[in-house]
Amino acid sequence: MVVILNDFVHMVRKSSDGTFGKKMAKREAHEGIFKLMLNDLRMAPTPKAFEGLTRKVLEVLCFCGEEEFAAYFEKQYLKPPWERWYLGATPAGVGSGGQQLIENSHKTDKAVLGPAALRAAPQVFIVNSLPKILQAAGEKLQKHPARQVSPFVVFLSRIA
Repeated sequence: MVVILNDFVHMVRKSSDGTFGKKMAKREAHEGIFKLMLNDLRMAPTPKAFEGLTRKVLEVLCFCGEEEFAAYFEKQYLKPPWERWYLGATPAGVGSGGQQLIENSHKTDKAVLGPAALRAAPQVFIVNSLPKILQAAGEKLQKHPARQVSPFVVFLSRIA
């Protein structure tokens, strides 16, 4: 069996370049909440969680008057074969394909250290750079713990 995975970076690009917003009836009012929902969809740990969350996302979009956008998004990104762009879509023991994860990691490392530090000798990197990278990663985990309630869940609780 072959599992086709869609690249989440594609979703981010469609969101950040305004493609999704252009298809919304009320872009200014709803684009922000859609970006939060998109990120929550990406973090779905299992197919069942993704399926349940997609139903809620579509409900919220329709509740906000974005029925046409909801239909477009469902057809393009929530139906086979391109619906597998969330974290739980990757089978256990299988890494995500492509360079994007490495490139994102390097981008973050460059922001923390500066590009010259990444070209240092291995011993210099381990002594000077690696502790800074690990500290930044730890701070990010503290800021966004896995058990933290997402803004989308808070939003849903307010309209329920």
